[in-house]
Amino acid sequence: MKNFIKKYSLILFESALILLSVVVIVIFQILKGNKNICEWYSRNIGRWIQTINGAIVKYIPFSIMETFFILLFILVITLLVVSIIELVHKRIYNSFSSIIMIPTLVLLVIANYNAYCTLQYNRKPVPLESYNGEVDEEKYEDIIQYFLDDFNYCSSQVTYRDNYEIKELYSLSKLNKIMQKEYKRLNDEYFAPFTSNAKPMMSSFIYREMWITGVYFAPFGESNINVLSTKSEIPYTLVHELAHSKGIMRENDANLVATYLTLTSDNPYIRYSGYINTFSYVLNIAHYSDDAALYNSLLNKVDNNIRKNWGYISKYWNSHNLANRIADWWNSLYLKSQGTENGTDDYDDTPVIVDPDTHKVVTFSNFQKIYLGIYFANHPES
Repeated sequence: MKNFIKKYSLILFESALILLSVVVIVIFQILKGNKNICEWYSRNIGRWIQTINGAIVKYIPFSIMETFFILLFILVITLLVVSIIELVHKRIYNSFSSIIMIPTLVLLVIANYNAYCTLQYNRKPVPLESYNGEVDEEKYEDIIQYFLDDFNYCSSQVTYRDNYEIKELYSLSKLNKIMQKEYKRLNDEYFAPFTSNAKPMMSSFIYREMWITGVYFAPFGESNINVLSTKSEIPYTLVHELAHSKGIMRENDANLVATYLTLTSDNPYIRYSGYINTFSYVLNIAHYSDDAALYNSLLNKVDNNIRKNWGYISKYWNSHNLANRIADWWNSLYLKSQGTENGTDDYDDTPVIVDPDTHKVVTFSNFQKIYLGIYFANHPES
């Protein structure tokens, strides 16, 4: 037995790591079915892991995530080459042990990722100031007009280039400082208390072709931003990715946090980013009015520069789409593996529930509830 263990020690070690990884993955997949366990873990373990990791990576100026995957890719290629060379020389054991190291590494990464963030995908709803009551249909126009006026004001405070892209007002470093202050307005009992920095991705040109504007890598507690995104999208994306680093893993919840913090910011540039990404949701409320012309009437009041900026954003991304379908499929597969039934559709807003008999809104969408919460907080008499 000792000779057997000594002879096959490397493969036995690799097999043990594979088994351990599978056990960890299975355990966390089972635990995520209990929302109370998920919430307890997120508040008592996950938040401190993310705080410690975030505090460390904050002071490293480059993307550790990208560096890690580049090194992992080089290692995998090296193992493949070594395995082939060993096989050619008929050293079967050495060849097999080299090739087995590849799934071992992959499973270790997956297990590590599961241990960090799987349970946080099944937390309780994110506590934000939203409105869940009924809304008099006669107020629809006033509500939309309130935000429309502010959106147009924010448009007057930014500068547009000749192609109707807006000029970047702040560096990523400055944006990080602004958002760290914005996050102080949220509940530290639910959100991890430390807010790290989002980092620029060196390979933004690759992520642009996949229509990926940002990536959060849980094992390092690191948020990464595609700096080749359009300038009006970057602040919103930054808040979204930082939300992940503070324990908000569901994509829809991270979008809700980004929507709330950007729209309630005192900074017109930050609010502009919130509006350019979400204004269509509050405008859609007009579709549920008895006034069939209300939607187009309000849309026509949107500043012309804003509409041309929307057009620029659409044209920009449609000109960079070499791998967006593959990336969407892969991301959707990952999200479903974490218990998100709708995959990448989780980025989208929830549907409005309408009474089939009266055709009146029973429940507004989550994004609309954020808008309504902001409106009624500023119009308590309503």
